[in-house]
Amino acid sequence: QARVGLTLLAAGKTSSSSSSSNSYNSSEVGAIASRLLSNVRVGGRTAYVATGDGERGAAALSEQSLALMLFVRSGTDNPLIQKVAAWVGQGAAPPPIPAFGTVAVSSSPWESALRGAALTAYDAATSSTTPDLALTAVAGVPAAATAPGAANTAAGSNKSSSSNGRSSNASSSRGRL
Repeated sequence: QARVGLTLLAAGKTSSSSSSSNSYNSSEVGAIASRLLSNVRVGGRTAYVATGDGERGAAALSEQSLALMLFVRSGTDNPLIQKVAAWVGQGAAPPPIPAFGTVAVSSSPWESALRGAALTAYDAATSSTTPDLALTAVAGVPAAATAPGAANTAAGSNKSSSSNGRSSNASSSRGRL
């Protein structure tokens, strides 16, 4: 649905035909945006667009991004759009599985590009051009895990004692790639 709405918006901007066809596109885009908004499900500080009418499951992250772009580009005004932007911004990753620790979820380059475009459009529309973010990037395997005797390091020798005699969880290999 969002793809159709974005296509109609693009056709209306590039069309040199009569203004009546542009108003038709505008009303169709508004109807599509309204339908997508009726499928938004709130989950705390975020919200997602469901896979369809009456459905509970979230649509793919790429579809969430396209819906956010449609809301922004069509001028749709609704407080739920901020929550959808938060969903897209967090990457809609599932929560970590407690038994296995933190789970890294990687999106495809296509989804990452759509997320970036949608969030850029949202930030520009809301005049939020001063980012407040933290970025963590990890590449490869830490050197301590590949060195001989790494089993001893992994078995708990990453504890170091502080000046007050208590142990902390600081790792001596932290920061190395």
